Amino acid sequence: MSDFVKKYLERLQVTAIPSNKLDLLKCLFSHHIQNIPFENTYVLSRKPIVIEKYKLFEKIVENKRGGFCCELNYLFSCLLKEFDFDVELYGARAYTSGNRFGTRNWHMFNVVTIDGQKYIPEVAFADRSPDDVLPFVLDTLIKTAANTYRYRTLPEGEVLYEVKKKTVYDMETGRPAEEDLRPDVEEWIWGYKFTPVPIQVTDIEQPLKFFTTDVENSIFLAGLYVCKALPGGYVSLHSDTLRIVEYVSVSEMKRSEEI
Repeated sequence: MSDFVKKYLERLQVTAIPSNKLDLLKCLFSHHIQNIPFENTYVLSRKPIVIEKYKLFEKIVENKRGGFCCELNYLFSCLLKEFDFDVELYGARAYTSGNRFGTRNWHMFNVVTIDGQKYIPEVAFADRSPDDVLPFVLDTLIKTAANTYRYRTLPEGEVLYEVKKKTVYDMETGRPAEEDLRPDVEEWIWGYKFTPVPIQVTDIEQPLKFFTTDVENSIFLAGLYVCKALPGGYVSLHSDTLRIVEYVSVSEMKRSEEI
């Protein structure tokens, strides 16, 4: 086992390696989302971000920091390759607001092929990240223990990743909370659009420059955002608002907010 893998597994608190390939992918995924946060502190502090294996290893593993999509998903791809997974990078246009999506390769994620089936282990899409590794199957409801997802085919040939909305209850009172999730289409929250074709890591150079330098338009320069999965939910800090979410079922969740 290389020093890279040994230290990465220690960072993830993985103590046992499943022999089955899919079980191993799910193990690494679940430990990753519960131990390494999605966050933009380096962007806000104007520290340089370099999408390179050992630069990210130093930041995220050795210095025990988090990162945003291209950092976390790229470093995770490097770990998966150490275990001989068949991994490809895909680029996507993340949904922002007002029925608008960002430009190409705003978001980057991994697609892993095991025995001919493609899977998406999305470790870096903040509060819209899946709670489990998802099979990449089109136009099919994908249910996990806590949520429902789908990859919907669009007329123009792109694929839209969506999360089904939940009924939200106040964690303290138990009463229905005012729903603040975006009213996109029907009962689904839009995540990102993508063309199912692999990209190279160099294809994200322009989006990375935008996110780290465009003060007026970059969402990562608009304020602090930190998000990390919990067993059965997640916790996030957005500017001055701390949010704790507990998944009750595939259709309900409890939420607590403090300012």
